Amino acid sequence: MTGTPLRDRLAALEQHALAEVLAARADVCGPTEPGGWNDLAHRLEQRPSVERALGRLTRPSLQVAKIAAQLGRNATRESITTVLGGPGAAVDEALTALERHALVWPGHGGVLDVAGPLRERWPTPSEVLWSAPFDPFPPRLPTVPVDRERVEATAAARLGEFVGHAAKTLIECARLPLHVFKTAGLQPRALRRVRDAAGCDEASARLVLACAKRAGLFVVDGERLGLSPGGDAFTHLPPGEQAARLLSAWWLLESAPTRTRSDDGGRLHPLSAKAACDGCAEVRHELISVLREVPEGQGVHAPKDLAGALGWRRPLACDHRPHGPLTREAVLLGLVAHGALSSFGAFLAAGDHAGLVRRASQLLPAFSEHATIGPGFMVTVRGTPSRRLAKELDAVADGFVGPVWRIGDDSLRRALESGLGAADIEARLAANSAEPLPPSLRSKIAKVAGGHVPPPRLREVPATCVFHGTDHELLARAARHPALQGLGVRLLSPGVLIATGPRESVLAALRAAGYHATAEDPGPGPLPPPPSQEPPPDFDALAERLRRRPHVPPRSPARTRPAGPRAATRSSPRRTPLERWLRIVTRQCPDLDSDEMRQLAEAIAEDERVRIAYVDQNGVETDRVIAPPYEPVRINRKRLLKAVCELRSAQTGRREERNFHFSRIQSVRTVDD
Repeated sequence: MTGTPLRDRLAALEQHALAEVLAARADVCGPTEPGGWNDLAHRLEQRPSVERALGRLTRPSLQVAKIAAQLGRNATRESITTVLGGPGAAVDEALTALERHALVWPGHGGVLDVAGPLRERWPTPSEVLWSAPFDPFPPRLPTVPVDRERVEATAAARLGEFVGHAAKTLIECARLPLHVFKTAGLQPRALRRVRDAAGCDEASARLVLACAKRAGLFVVDGERLGLSPGGDAFTHLPPGEQAARLLSAWWLLESAPTRTRSDDGGRLHPLSAKAACDGCAEVRHELISVLREVPEGQGVHAPKDLAGALGWRRPLACDHRPHGPLTREAVLLGLVAHGALSSFGAFLAAGDHAGLVRRASQLLPAFSEHATIGPGFMVTVRGTPSRRLAKELDAVADGFVGPVWRIGDDSLRRALESGLGAADIEARLAANSAEPLPPSLRSKIAKVAGGHVPPPRLREVPATCVFHGTDHELLARAARHPALQGLGVRLLSPGVLIATGPRESVLAALRAAGYHATAEDPGPGPLPPPPSQEPPPDFDALAERLRRRPHVPPRSPARTRPAGPRAATRSSPRRTPLERWLRIVTRQCPDLDSDEMRQLAEAIAEDERVRIAYVDQNGVETDRVIAPPYEPVRINRKRLLKAVCELRSAQTGRREERNFHFSRIQSVRTVDD
């Protein structure tokens, strides 16, 4: 008896059932839409997609899947129930979940068909089929009574502390960028800088950096990580809005940033690409879901109880154990306190950003707007300084560790050279000081200003737009054009034209006058939007489009023929080069999506150049263009791709062939991208 191929099973589903499969396996729906039943079935049976699906299943579903794979053609609902010795209702529930994920589905005569990657993962054993006990029910979660007001107070204190650490970290990054490698992450010395500036431990520093990066507050320039234009705008937001954006960023992180060791025991640096793990987001969401089910007025007794519940709900979500780091992060962020979910956690899980902002604004203290000037002209800020206050103090004082500055001769000279006079410096300090300025400070400012020789000055001209070019006559005509009058347009020099009117109005007037302006350096970006998940595709509409596609139904089973000489069986057709390479790439490149796998296989099969992002043996990600001739090779039982590396060829001046590990290829693009 032959099984039912997955493509035939999918084509036989009703629209709502097909939409459920697509929703459960959403990764196969993009970035391009499946091209038909064969393409959809091929995507669903790719090993990386199957592994992601397994990470979203509970322990009993995985146990049923394992038995179904091991039983092979003997897998039925009854045989699985017999082997597991468990209640039939639990087996039925697990089979329903597996069918919804297109991992196990009913075939002919009650036999269950199993996805190929599951049969490879759990081959049929030769001896004992099952030894571990069936675990159909979640473990009991012991709870203890907790006071709700105490939960909220502790959560607010934790979240306020975290927002303060983040604000101080961003101020430090604005002063001087951090040293970072694209793959290896932040270096220990840079991490110490963050810890000293924020006044926090390593776990909090790691968490701040990861959330800020996910929120779009950092920009990486080579090996330097600094504050992005949107990050600068973020620092001027009130604490409640900052808290909501940072919490939303944590909700979407694909890692556990407080985790310090990789699977092989190596050190994981903050922001390291090696820490990426799709399953961490899945476990994080389950963590909050478990806590939402705890009765009001109760809290989970111990973290190990929470870890046990998560281990039952998502046992294969990660290759490591993320329960401890993720629980610790939830506590540091004020989402969990005394074993109970806070109101911050409830708003975050519900996706209510406005409610989260409102609640955080009610409970978090405002940023400090005044400083205290003490002995030795040391300036200290109680609490977290606002971005405005930090900028004001940076202009006249040298920043020290944390919210501490010192007013010295060098800092005063720097302020004078920026165009401030002695009276301006006094006025700025007086406006930002919680107490009157000490007379000794006034004397110091006057003394430094009296001995200061101003350097040669440059004249600053405010402008919203600057245009330059070698065609001086063109710029002169544009300056005289009637459409641009009233927008502050004038020539600074024959080759430089400026405007002081609103930028959009100036550009619109230029277009109306028949001129085309090309932006060389776009202005600072706006405040990044709050981190949020991309809206899921319309699975019902996709299912409807797929069902319109033609499908050739499977042939009926062949009739029994009388015994006689068997005709020579025709050997299966040989695979094409594309099929062979696609098979290799699919198995060896776990970090690529289905489109990138096909793109790489096509380039190799057709002897074309292709661009890849590749992590070398030092853990550094580089951009490479590889070219034919291509050749599969094996070294130490590992499959590699031998190809011409144009990067090395350009460095040496001759053609250089290199061996590339398939598993280190991070992405694939066309050469022109």
